[in-house]
Amino acid sequence: MLYAEIADLAPKCRFRDCTQAHEPRCAVGAAVMTGDLSAARVNRWRKLGTEYRANTPVLSGPRGNKTSDPPRRRR
Repeated sequence: MLYAEIADLAPKCRFRDCTQAHEPRCAVGAAVMTGDLSAARVNRWRKLGTEYRANTPVLSGPRGNKTSDPPRRRR
C-alpha cells in the first residue's frame, strides 16, 4: 500500500472525516510536528489525492451518465 504510514495514522485522528490538513488533534499533523513523518511526504500524498480526484470521473445521473446541467422541471 502506498503511504501506509499515513493510512495507519489516519484512523487515530479526532474526527472521522479528517482531511489531515488543519483539523485539531489530527494524528498525521501531530506526526509531522514531532518529526515522525516527513512533511514533504504528506504533501506528496495530498498531491496524489488531488490528482486522483481531478482525473476520476464523477458518475451521477441516470445509468451513471455524467451530468453537468441540473434536471429541467416539467410543466
